[in-house]
Amino acid sequence: MKISNFAKRLKEAMDIRKVSQTELHEKTGIGKPSINAYLKGEYKAKQDKVDLIAEALRVDPTWLIGYDVPMERSSRESFNNGYYTDPETAELAEKLRTNPDMKILFSAAKDLTPEEMQQAADYVNYLKIKGRNK
Repeated sequence: MKISNFAKRLKEAMDIRKVSQTELHEKTGIGKPSINAYLKGEYKAKQDKVDLIAEALRVDPTWLIGYDVPMERSSRESFNNGYYTDPETAELAEKLRTNPDMKILFSAAKDLTPEEMQQAADYVNYLKIKGRNK
């Protein structure tokens, strides 16, 4: 059952997480004018933007759009939906997704050449094989 609107929930989440419009822009890449329009209720974000905002604010996207569900995202969300088969892997993936120090692994990748990306992938595969042979 829908009980609230997107603008109200967005403002509430930003207040709770102490995130400014500028910080939200930096975390999501969504333009400041768009964020301002969302907050004023001038228009609602499309689903891809809702997902970016929900991830940046660590809230459930369904809650963000106004449905009566818990605000907090489950820390085991990826594991619980069957994506990961190993709880330790799920926990590490969650840390990589949410820990700013670990996010550098992902943010650094955007500036790599295709060859460098392949080298990184090859190294990860090497680490996986090395770990299995212990």
